[in-house]
Amino acid sequence: MSQPLSLLQFNSLVSEAIDARFERAYPVVAEVSELRMHTAGHCYLTFIEKGAGGTIVAKAPAHIWRTTAQRLLHRFRTATGRQLAAGMSVLVTVEPELHVQYGYSLNVIDIDPTYTLGAQAAQRQATIDALKADGVFDMNRELPLPRPVRAVAVVSSDTAAGYGDFCRQLEQSGYPFEVELFAAIVQGAGAPASICAALADVAARADEFDVCVVIRGGGAVSDLMCFDSREVAEYICQMPLPVLTGIGHERDETVADLVAHRALKTPTAVAALLVDLRAGEAQLVSDLALRLRQSATLLLQSHSERLVRTRHALQLAAAQIGTRERTRLSRLSASVVLGRRALIAAHTRRLASLSDSLRLLDPQRILARGFSLTTSGGHVVRNAADLAPGAEIVTRLASGELRSTVTRIVNKEE
Repeated sequence: MSQPLSLLQFNSLVSEAIDARFERAYPVVAEVSELRMHTAGHCYLTFIEKGAGGTIVAKAPAHIWRTTAQRLLHRFRTATGRQLAAGMSVLVTVEPELHVQYGYSLNVIDIDPTYTLGAQAAQRQATIDALKADGVFDMNRELPLPRPVRAVAVVSSDTAAGYGDFCRQLEQSGYPFEVELFAAIVQGAGAPASICAALADVAARADEFDVCVVIRGGGAVSDLMCFDSREVAEYICQMPLPVLTGIGHERDETVADLVAHRALKTPTAVAALLVDLRAGEAQLVSDLALRLRQSATLLLQSHSERLVRTRHALQLAAAQIGTRERTRLSRLSASVVLGRRALIAAHTRRLASLSDSLRLLDPQRILARGFSLTTSGGHVVRNAADLAPGAEIVTRLASGELRSTVTRIVNKEE
């Protein structure tokens, strides 16, 4: 059995073998999973490769030494507009190294920014295509914006300067806004999950708010990668409230901006929009109040004029009716007088006729003609058979009366 080697000896052999085997640098495609800047200016990274289902199938530590890091990172930032950060796909040129003290690592000597731009653009477009294929890309933009907007749910970092600027501008507007913060991490590897959790909390209380605002404020463009996340974009698409974004960038639109109800450049721009909406509502209410007053004035004036016309018409009609009725009463009065006179004359004639009839029927006239009137017991005797012998009778003549007692009744046959 050979003599065992110390770790230093073994690492030295492996290092020599690597140096002998890999005589040149190699282009490698990988994803940056971790990135840390050392105080001395060195950049330490971890590269990974993911397989099906997102599982890591390869992993390697890497570094960029200070002098190289200054040049490569500056060129990358200038070309892409973003800082090199975790989550990016990169094409790097590396040299494998095995340091006898610090172990295996890849020494990065070059980074191709055009590859990262293409990978990011391809991933961004794939997210957009997937959202459109799922039929959710335009969902949030199709929601109606409430009128007026009063209650605002804000998804932002609680320490972000943009959030303070947003609240300050709303307060200075003079309109009563109700603002509640749903704190989230808005940059870094954990940002997508944090933003989605905050959006889920807002959605659970959607009936308490009019809009949801996602704001971030200023920062490096690389910090905006979380807003290209498909997870964040899907949440925004399906939010039950209109989502307004003010992520604080001027050059590019993120996927979150594309699917939001409305995208603005900065948090203060979002606040200005909300203030303008309230001002527009206030102006609309003022205009409606003015129109209502004008309509009421015109209506009252119209009815007043109508009442005047009606009063005049009633006065004229009353005068006409009074004249007509007075004429009618005059005619009726004359008719009553004439009728009364005619009636009196008719009754006078009738009374005269009755008086003549009474005179003709006066019993005294009949008695004067030689007739007599016999009564018995106060009753007129018309038939001798109605009397009995011994009955007392009174015979009235034209002049005087005869009182007799019946002794015998003689019939006509006798």
